[in-house]
Amino acid sequence: MKKLLLILNLIICSTVFGQENWTLEKCIDYALKNNLNIKENQLDVDLSKASLNKTTFNYLPSLNANASHGYNWGQRIDPFTNTFATKQVRSNNFYLNSSVTLFSGLQNYHTKQQAKSAYKAQQYNIEIQQRNLKIDVTAAYLQVVLNQEILLTYQEQLKLTEQQKERTELLIEANRKTKSELLEIEAQVSLNELNVTKAANDIKTATLLLKQLINLPKETEFKVEQTEISESLEQLIELDYTTLVEMEQAKERVNSSFKSLQIAKGGLYPRLSLNASVGSGFSGNNTALNTNGEFVPKAFNQQLDENLYQSVTLSLSIPILDRHQTTFNIQRAKIEVEKAKINQEKTNQDLENKIEQLKVDIINTQSELSSSEKALKSAQLSSENAKLKYENGVMNFTAYNEINTKLFVAQSNLIQVKFKYHFKNKLMLIYSK
Repeated sequence: MKKLLLILNLIICSTVFGQENWTLEKCIDYALKNNLNIKENQLDVDLSKASLNKTTFNYLPSLNANASHGYNWGQRIDPFTNTFATKQVRSNNFYLNSSVTLFSGLQNYHTKQQAKSAYKAQQYNIEIQQRNLKIDVTAAYLQVVLNQEILLTYQEQLKLTEQQKERTELLIEANRKTKSELLEIEAQVSLNELNVTKAANDIKTATLLLKQLINLPKETEFKVEQTEISESLEQLIELDYTTLVEMEQAKERVNSSFKSLQIAKGGLYPRLSLNASVGSGFSGNNTALNTNGEFVPKAFNQQLDENLYQSVTLSLSIPILDRHQTTFNIQRAKIEVEKAKINQEKTNQDLENKIEQLKVDIINTQSELSSSEKALKSAQLSSENAKLKYENGVMNFTAYNEINTKLFVAQSNLIQVKFKYHFKNKLMLIYSK
């Protein structure tokens, strides 16, 4: 046993020396800051916000500036002189164009409202993902703590068995015990040593899984704080499932689908738009007599003034027949609204069932915890009584070991129930925030 404990201590010291203890809160905080899925989802939120900002600019008019510079060879009608040009002609065009939609069945308004709902739903998705990550980290953390307590139990069992071995060796020397009983004890010692080794390995495996879950770099020193899971009965948290973020998200998705329906219906209305433009240009074919009696192109600035033009156009587009595209879009949007409503109802049912089941689990685990404590006390009394009988030679090692095994099972059961109860309460606490 001493060699085994020395080896375990060397392993533990070599892996934890200089390490900082990590509490559950610290693990959760680190995971929330470094989880790649949450970072990726945050980009989706940013993209959704950009889409929302874009809808605000749909109300603004468009404005485009254009300029061209070119040469023409061959016969064509000059747009500035309205005469035929038959030689090389240089031309320039400059103009500004603006247009704005005055009415389109309120599609711009509903598009913005839909973008708002989509943005909120995306934000809620981040909150749900963060909460689920907290749950996963809590479960992994408590699994490490559970394995630590199980290791302590195995070590205590090994210690007791080793003591029995030493006592038996002394009794054999005094011719009060046989070697066959010593062989039986040594077999039990080997089994207990194996259990201790497995328990120590379970701690390392669970710790590695926790480290990977919170996305901690592999070279970072890491050790879970040695804490004991509380077994005290806690007051059951009253939680209204209708206040959970999933319900708000489902509501926003219904709103978003309804706005899509309103956008589709907007296609049935006439579209009224206003267009305006201003421009001018220069043509090498636009000539005038100079003082020498020659036809030369008019000055660039003079032509820009003379060729200046403005236009304002009010356009009305009335949908008459579009091969039922708008009708189809409306039908599809109505179906999406009904699907969103059904999804909202399913979310309501799922959350109600989940929270009610969690409450029942906590209440049931409270009963299990109380029963496990009573079973442990009984097993402890039975073990103490068996120890007296074994030491006085009234009971053999096989019967004594069987009673001690029952004690170990009772201890293990209590640890498992404490873990389950503590986790369920943590789960309820996370949902309530």
